[in-house]
Amino acid sequence: MRKFIIATVIVMITGLLSVAIASASNSSPRGNLDNTFENFSYIESRMLSSSRYTQPTKIDEDRLNNFHNKFTFKPDQAYFDTLGYEAYPGLEDDHIKVYVEKDSFSFIVHDKTNDYYFSSRPEFQGLSGEREDNVRNRNLMNSGIWVEHVKTDNATKATITNDSLYSLAGVSYETDGSITDEQNDPLSPYYLQSGSYKKTRVSVNVGNKSSQTVVFSVDLKVIDFKFDVEVSVDGGSLSFRVPQESIVEDTTKTTVLSISVLPFFGSTRETNVPGYLVIPDGVGALIRLDKDYNTTYSARIYGHDLGYIGSSARLSVPMYGFIHEEHKSGYYAEVEEGEEQAIFQATLYGEKTYYNRASVKYLLRDLYYRVINRAGNGADAISDHRVSGSYKINYHFLQDNASYVGIGNHYKDLLLEKEILNKVEMKDDIDLLITFLMSDSEPTLFGSKRIVMTSATQAKRIYEALRESGIKNQTVNLYGYSHGGASSGLNSMTLFGKDKAYHNLSKELKEDGNQLYLQQSYAVAYNNPSRLNHQRDVAKNTSKQKMTRTFGRYQSNIQTRISYLYPEQSFYKARKDQPFLKRLGAGLFIDDIGELLYTVYDDGFKDREVAKVYYEDIAALPDNLLLSSPNMYLWKHLSGYMNMSITNSQFIYFTDLVPLIPIILQGIMPTYTPYLNFNAMGIERFLQMIDFNLYPSYILTHEDTFKMRYTSSNDYFSTEYKHYEDEIIHTYEYLNEALKHIKDASLESREVLDLGFVKNTYSNGVVIYVNYTTKPKIAGTLTIDRLSYEVVL
Repeated sequence: MRKFIIATVIVMITGLLSVAIASASNSSPRGNLDNTFENFSYIESRMLSSSRYTQPTKIDEDRLNNFHNKFTFKPDQAYFDTLGYEAYPGLEDDHIKVYVEKDSFSFIVHDKTNDYYFSSRPEFQGLSGEREDNVRNRNLMNSGIWVEHVKTDNATKATITNDSLYSLAGVSYETDGSITDEQNDPLSPYYLQSGSYKKTRVSVNVGNKSSQTVVFSVDLKVIDFKFDVEVSVDGGSLSFRVPQESIVEDTTKTTVLSISVLPFFGSTRETNVPGYLVIPDGVGALIRLDKDYNTTYSARIYGHDLGYIGSSARLSVPMYGFIHEEHKSGYYAEVEEGEEQAIFQATLYGEKTYYNRASVKYLLRDLYYRVINRAGNGADAISDHRVSGSYKINYHFLQDNASYVGIGNHYKDLLLEKEILNKVEMKDDIDLLITFLMSDSEPTLFGSKRIVMTSATQAKRIYEALRESGIKNQTVNLYGYSHGGASSGLNSMTLFGKDKAYHNLSKELKEDGNQLYLQQSYAVAYNNPSRLNHQRDVAKNTSKQKMTRTFGRYQSNIQTRISYLYPEQSFYKARKDQPFLKRLGAGLFIDDIGELLYTVYDDGFKDREVAKVYYEDIAALPDNLLLSSPNMYLWKHLSGYMNMSITNSQFIYFTDLVPLIPIILQGIMPTYTPYLNFNAMGIERFLQMIDFNLYPSYILTHEDTFKMRYTSSNDYFSTEYKHYEDEIIHTYEYLNEALKHIKDASLESREVLDLGFVKNTYSNGVVIYVNYTTKPKIAGTLTIDRLSYEVVL
């Protein structure tokens, strides 16, 4: 209850502070602060120590010594010999050496650079002095391969079974797994009863051990399922690949749903390891492993599959990190193949487990809801269809770069090398993105009427006014330019008003070195636009039902109908629009495909891989492309990243907000915030933009916002340009004075010197201090004013 009260007070006070700052920021984004805040030092401290900020890394000396002396895994040759580990010549290079126990598919990786070991089994079992788990769970913990399966004739979510190599082989143990004075052999929790591993039920055979790729053939005979795992080492990274063509199954009795490889790799016991998990949730999140969380986090890479019933958190990047000791030891895992069908899972220490672990599960198929009558009734069912892609995960080991910053930079270099990222030419000053809401339709008794909010000529005048004020670099996006207006979603490529005015706007932008964009939806159609053929275009989900829904807006009688398109039809429509865009000289801002990926039914199941291919083809069409919060596989086509998340899912077990995605994209392309019209955080948001290197974005109209109160665009409750002109200019100047110095640089280090006080050091030598607190901060000879920043060149 006490935590709830404190959290409530923090939210209330934060709101009051934000309103006060925002109200005082008409003349300057910094606002006019007074001594009111001095009364809230305790509340401010609680707020700054919350997961809305990055926390200082301060490890207690006793805890650090305990980790080094008691909980740093240091196997010797006797350990390997006793437990049957073998070193394969093909699985070693100058950086790492891999040891394998094949029957359990257990791996130990020696990072030679810092002499640190990672194990796929949870180490230090039995230290509580008691039996810590039942045999079934011990078999899961000590096996490097898990499979989820169901009885084919009884396929329900409630009957899914998760088995490991050991559990399928019927393994039992010599001891109960506890370490006591009488039973003090630290390896005793791993000893198997002789003959309990039944190779008539499970077998793991190994190919050429000296080749650069060692193939493990896994045969789960008891459930008629077998597959290969290709293991390789290259440049200090360890890779596991499950080729789709190697999977052989008989689904007569049992159907396998998923495969997990090394689910306990690098796991840590209780709070004894001073590290954290790095999760690309939203802009980025950390979970510091210093307390009992007793929970599980699960997120689908590239988001929930709308083709199935259910929901999940979304990761826009197919990777995660596991730091054991910052700047000393850790790794990050990159899903290179099969990420469309992958689910990231983290289980955190608590009543149910002594360990913190993280892994990725590869889905071969999923249960779907089979409808049996027109009323929509039905039951869980399973299809004969299996996904078509292979699965590959790479573990990259870190040393002095073992941090979320190091992960972001290493991953960026990897994407550049693979040409998944392409560097965009950056201008001397930062860019301002202005979206002009041009029109929408308002329901009437006999249809609808267009509500014009901004004409092309008026947009041009606003652009020129901002240019004259000193903002030379502007990207202009037009929203609601077609006859259907903003709420039509899948717009026809037509322009209301005079075409010449649009061409004049585009031409002037080009002459100034800027770019015009038209906003479009291709995966989602709103309110049955004339361009939508319901029978041909609207997709069916796995239950063979049309993917449509209708919802009403809060305190409004306006109903919006949403239809999701077959990815193939999305591509056809996008391709058809290209000549129009080229004639206008416009780029394309697509507001939906970046965040969506779903399975459809079209004479059979078509997986997310199919949608991914079509969406990539769409992204490759225009010369200039903006996407909203796009998934990683589309980044190589971008001219800019729209609607960069400014937070994460804010789960109670997230300890830190970190700019993981901005670090990856730092110096690569402009990244824009959501519209600052609706910034409720005041100066804090501007400071965060400097801290995270995010560019400003506004949505504007020439007319009074009140005019569109009866349209679907009434969510944009404040847009009139004359109310924002001064704010835009002052905000741009405030941000540009910092961010123009780091446009081509990478972030080398990000230090939280104290609560709410951050030091960012860039590859070009620039240092930016950000002070989120209401008190001045000292850094050497510098004094950084409260709620301010300082650039050191």
